[in-house]
Amino acid sequence: MKLKDILPPHPLNHIEVRTNDPFGEDMLFGFCHWTGTELISGDGDNYYLNEEISEYKFDGEHLTYWIVSKWI
Repeated sequence: MKLKDILPPHPLNHIEVRTNDPFGEDMLFGFCHWTGTELISGDGDNYYLNEEISEYKFDGEHLTYWIVSKWI
């Protein structure tokens, strides 16, 4: 599933991006927010509407989603 598939048509001020470390432990990856049409980075990283996500939680105001990271 892609991030654009779960974003609502209205703005979200708090989106938390998470991943799992090489040992499977949950960890914070970054923050962004959604204007309703555009993702804006909250930490200087880049976030993409076409980003593949593995899981998400959404309570109507806050969205948390997980990406799969490749560790080398």
